[in-house]
Amino acid sequence: IKIKEENYKNGLKEGSWKTYSAQSGILLEEETYSQDVLNGVKKTYYTNGDLNTSIQYINGKLNGVVEAYHPDNILLMKGMYHNDLMIGNWDYYDITGKIRKTVVYEKSKSPKTYLYLAIGGAPQKLSLDGIAYFRKVGNTINVVTTNSKILVADEQMESIKLWLDIIDFVPVNKSFLVAYNAIKGYQELEDGRILVKLKPAPSTDVISEGEDAKFVKSLFNKEIPKEE
Repeated sequence: IKIKEENYKNGLKEGSWKTYSAQSGILLEEETYSQDVLNGVKKTYYTNGDLNTSIQYINGKLNGVVEAYHPDNILLMKGMYHNDLMIGNWDYYDITGKIRKTVVYEKSKSPKTYLYLAIGGAPQKLSLDGIAYFRKVGNTINVVTTNSKILVADEQMESIKLWLDIIDFVPVNKSFLVAYNAIKGYQELEDGRILVKLKPAPSTDVISEGEDAKFVKSLFNKEIPKEE
């Protein structure tokens, strides 16, 4: 079973390069070189042959459209590169094809992230900058904004976690997923539990324990490790 196909010209990579599965012979990766640098579309595939990623290179740099796919050729993500830099809107989709997140990249600015949540029976685009925390209430999620507005979303907490980065939000307990800048402090309780202080303040106490409590406390641990 062929597992690799390479092409050279005068000792340099040139033309099509392909990698195949050693078990099935299915194509797993293909890319194109020009004078030893990537130049063209690089594609990777799932082990069943479905497309996984597609990335455009020009003279060794990322330029053009990049796409990633769920299994069964369902689009997961689509964005653009220019000279190795992310530009414009990068859109992310769930397995049903619904758009769930957009990250906007502009030169010399921090990326802006937006979530699409089902609110009032229709998807709404919400900026992460304006969200303080997500709170699970029964079978729904309360989206609490930084200015204390509450939106009721017909979503599951686990589904929301899929589209958030750990650098933006932290689970305080099973019911609260909180933005870093909304955590204003904590109070030690018994048995390692803590009372977490949030802004805006919720209607009930927010208790954290275990690994979640350790992580919250680490946000306020400014002690510099001592050198050995």
